[in-house]
Amino acid sequence: MIKNTNALQPLVFWAQTREHITLRIDLKDSSTPLVNATEKCFEFSSKGYGACGFNEYKFELNFYDSIYKEQYSYRITDTKVEFVIKKNEYKWWPRLVAAPQKPHWLRIDFDRWRIEDEMIEDEKPRNIMEDYSKELGKVQKEELGYFKGCYIFLYYYFEKAGKTNAVAYFFTIFINFAVFDLIIYPWSRL
Repeated sequence: MIKNTNALQPLVFWAQTREHITLRIDLKDSSTPLVNATEKCFEFSSKGYGACGFNEYKFELNFYDSIYKEQYSYRITDTKVEFVIKKNEYKWWPRLVAAPQKPHWLRIDFDRWRIEDEMIEDEKPRNIMEDYSKELGKVQKEELGYFKGCYIFLYYYFEKAGKTNAVAYFFTIFINFAVFDLIIYPWSRL
């Protein structure tokens, strides 16, 4: 436990998935951290450059639910210390800490934040060929629009007129070939 109540706390950003909790501690040039993890508590202490310059920064988190105390990993970079902590049960927590009021130095890491519904959607395998055919169908509808209806109208109109007028007959043939090209080779116009 942190004995000194006047100790400085760094900014801590958190995110979760069903299996893990991610903590990002905003400390530059941090030394090797001292960590004490139990099933419901996580204590951190390290020296580094935080909001108040080079000092020793400490914090303690009492988790909402239990974690595997031995199954965490961390990575130190020039600007932060990152922890990945494995949850005991694979489920979403409504909040990180047990208390309803979160500490002022604890924030949500929106760069890593995932919503439970997004995770479920991400787990479904995607059929690329099905997606391609749907997108191709949308493009064809956008390109052709109401052209198909106009074509049918003009076809029947000039079919009747084509029997008596040679110009209308050749115009009907020209439209048939033009529409045939659009339907068979729609990507040639792209």
